[in-house]
Amino acid sequence: MATFGRTDNTSASEQGTDSIVATKFTVAEAGTITKITAYVYATNGTPISMAIYADNGSGNPGTKLAEDSGSATADGTTQWYECNVSYAFVAGTYHLAVWAGNAVTMSAFWLAGSTNQAAFKSGETFRTWPSPYGTPAAQLDREFCIYATYTPAATGQFARPASDVADGNWTKYLSGVQGNNTDLFSYIDEATTPDDTDSIRSGTSPDNDTCEIALSEVESPAAGTVTMRIRARWM
Repeated sequence: MATFGRTDNTSASEQGTDSIVATKFTVAEAGTITKITAYVYATNGTPISMAIYADNGSGNPGTKLAEDSGSATADGTTQWYECNVSYAFVAGTYHLAVWAGNAVTMSAFWLAGSTNQAAFKSGETFRTWPSPYGTPAAQLDREFCIYATYTPAATGQFARPASDVADGNWTKYLSGVQGNNTDLFSYIDEATTPDDTDSIRSGTSPDNDTCEIALSEVESPAAGTVTMRIRARWM
């Protein structure tokens, strides 16, 4: 699991009644959110809801992307409250929002942030998250203590030539000059851009000339997710 947002807390707080407090954060990788956690205070029994918003392109919350599947309940203490939220996202800028209901005053805790990093919204019916967020009632240069927990998206695995198993009559070529048949794999193991200055070539009867190269180890992929890429040329 990984997180993005503000994971530490502070004693400085901002109070608001029936106010949505959204804070802007940027995440550098894709993933799937499993929950949002906020450091707040509300009176005992107060429901607390959380959501994630897209950025509207101007640095403010835009479209609501997901909200919690069930509110947390405050117990009258200042602490981290969490709500289950499920949302698959790409790398980018998002706004994490927290909201306490029942017309009570919520204290949200903050540290210094960037210009207009936090946006407040009021006058909404609790848990009817506005989408789009609309014009904020107020903006502050504060980073509120709220963060998302997520599972990073799976990245591709690459199995590359790692050793010779059987060389047959294949040999190495470097800039058109024939070499020996030792470590053939090292001439076809480009990690990024293909390089035709080095290659391996079969003998004069390729139909009956086997070359076997072992690949580097990777985790077992799921069925139907493997792509084999081979570059070959008839000489």
